[in-house]
This record gives sequence, C-alpha cells and structure tokens, in this order.
Amino acid sequence: MKTKHIVPRRTYLTTNGTRSLLRLAKLALMAIPTGLKMYSRRLQLSLKSLKELVALYNATRIWKNI
Repeated sequence: MKTKHIVPRRTYLTTNGTRSLLRLAKLALMAIPTGLKMYSRRLQLSLKSLKELVALYNATRIWKNI
C-alpha cells in the first residue's frame, strides 16, 4: 500500500534525504572492510592496468608531440 503524503518539498527532501544519506553512509562504512578484503586483489590488478593505460597514453601523447 503506497500512500503519497502531501508534504512541502523542502522539508520532505531534508528529512528523507538526510535519513537516506545517513543510512547509506552507515552501510558503506560497514561494507568497507569486507569490501577491501574482497576487492584488494581486483583493486591491485585494476590499479596496475590503470598505470599501464596512463603510461601508454603518455607515450602516445609524447609520440604525437614529436
């Protein structure tokens, strides 16, 4: 049962927005350690690939400048 309450938009946004943001922040904080454990290897791999991509981009840029 979804009922729409007629509420001024400002108050609605402030109350609900802050609540949802706090909830999201709490979830994120709780999920950070497990996420770090889970994705540390993936992160390292992605960082390596990113560094390689950056190096390639810089190399091509230098090549174009010559």
